[in-house]
Amino acid sequence: MVVKNHVRPQHQELPDGLWKLAERCWVSLGKGERPDAGSICDMVSHLQANQNQPLVLNETLTPKITFDTPDEHGWTELMRASSNGCDAVVKMLLSRTDIAVDIQDENGLTALMLACQKGHEAVVKLLISRTDISVNAQSNNGFTAFMWASWKGHDAVMSLLLSRDDVHIYTKDENHRTALMLASFQGHEAVVKLMLPLPDTSPNTQTRDLHRTALMLASQKGYDAIVELLLSDRYTTVDILDGNGWTALMHASSDGHDAVVKLLLSRTDSISINIKDGNGWTALMLASQNGHEAVVKLLLARTDIAIDTKDKNGLTALKLAFQKNNRGVVELLLFHDQQ
Repeated sequence: MVVKNHVRPQHQELPDGLWKLAERCWVSLGKGERPDAGSICDMVSHLQANQNQPLVLNETLTPKITFDTPDEHGWTELMRASSNGCDAVVKMLLSRTDIAVDIQDENGLTALMLACQKGHEAVVKLLISRTDISVNAQSNNGFTAFMWASWKGHDAVMSLLLSRDDVHIYTKDENHRTALMLASFQGHEAVVKLMLPLPDTSPNTQTRDLHRTALMLASQKGYDAIVELLLSDRYTTVDILDGNGWTALMHASSDGHDAVVKLLLSRTDSISINIKDGNGWTALMLASQNGHEAVVKLLLARTDIAIDTKDKNGLTALKLAFQKNNRGVVELLLFHDQQ
């Protein structure tokens, strides 16, 4: 369907329920006024979805409409179309000479960031074809478009962004988190796999608040596939301490992620299993207190495990397990002690 020269589309040409929407947009265009928020994008997306035919908004209809005027939240028509994945509208808007691509809303989001959030590959491809676009602009929380794609797990979008040689992959947000750390925290295995071979990925970067690395974040969440990927990187250090004096092993042990513990323990050449935090607790003590029998078994299988280590209060792993009535752990520790 081609809309041009102010010839109204016929009612019977539109699917049920879409006539009022199309008419609302058409009236706005006919008057030379700016359409109400989202009307152009809604009309295009609905017509294309229901009739599988492209809708062309002839530019002779739109010269009086100011598409860059933000709404009450700071959104322009380009931002709305990008967020909704309306590539036909984005293409039409980008063809105009009066469109600014880097306008930011009240949260600092640009059209590119919004498209990356939603994983709209066709829209991202159109936007990054503009040489004047700022691909490394940051939103109020410090995220770039690349980081938003990482946070949401859109690895295909990230690959598109990487086709430009000016994309910064090591930018940090306000908490010093990188794209790799965001993907590790969210459990996006494909994104982590994409990023690790890239230069300057820096897997040992620590957050500003709790000083945690990508490995710690993945270990705490129990994402064993991501932990395995991170451990395969020769630059990953397993015994870095966070702000509480915890290692990745201690996080995994405390939360009972035995698959992750097993992976971490496989790094026999570089992991220290008896590290103490500020309270004098070790990975074994954390697992024992929380009743994680599978983790305790894995730790006790190590010949260098220190079973009788005491915390600041003079408590051992056995006493901590006994206090919490974790009978299975108590039996494991007693049996090991007898051996």
